[in-house]
Amino acid sequence: MMDVQSVYTVPWESLCGYTHTSTNQSEEFLITGSMNGDLVEIELCHLIVPWASLTAAQKRGFYRVYKGSCDCKINHCTALPCNISSNVQCPLDYNEPYRYKYQACVKKEDGQCVWESVALTHKKKPST
Repeated sequence: MMDVQSVYTVPWESLCGYTHTSTNQSEEFLITGSMNGDLVEIELCHLIVPWASLTAAQKRGFYRVYKGSCDCKINHCTALPCNISSNVQCPLDYNEPYRYKYQACVKKEDGQCVWESVALTHKKKPST
C-alpha cells in the first residue's frame, strides 16, 4: 500500500469532490480508486471516508480480502431485479447497506463472484 501525502480533487460535492474540513490534519482516510498503469485514478464518487468510520469487517476486507478478488465487479443496481451480465458481478442494491459494511464480493474457486461475510469466512486460521 502506498503512503500518499497529498490528493487533489475538485472542491464541489456535486462533482464528488472532497474538502477536508476536520481540524485534525493527521486523520487517516481511506480513498478508493483504480489503477491505470502506474497512476491511481480517483474518479467521480469513489469512496473517501475517515478510516476510523469503517466497520471492523470493512477494515479486515481492505487488509485481507479485497485484493484477492480484483476481478470481481460490483454492479450497482438502480432497479430490481438487478441485471447481472456475467459471473464476475455481485449485485449491490442501495437498500442493503449491510452488504458493503459487512460483506465482500469475493471470487470463488470456480471463478464466480459472490457476496460473503467478511467477519466469518476470512478470519486467519489458528496455527496448530
